Amino acid sequence: MTEAIQVTWSLEDNKERDIDGLNDPMEKHGIEKGLILMEDEKGTVNIGSKKVEMLPVRLWLSRK
Repeated sequence: MTEAIQVTWSLEDNKERDIDGLNDPMEKHGIEKGLILMEDEKGTVNIGSKKVEMLPVRLWLSRK
């Protein structure tokens, strides 16, 4: 595995839960890069040495 992906509608109410839910498999499998796909939010969160990118799903799909 090279990347962990979490999908949620918004981080507005569950930011800590969704980031922790992504961090667990990242730690377990030694993954340094994570991705959270949402409806409209965009940003980056660092968890120690790990980087979690947050993107609207439409932007992520346009990269593929």
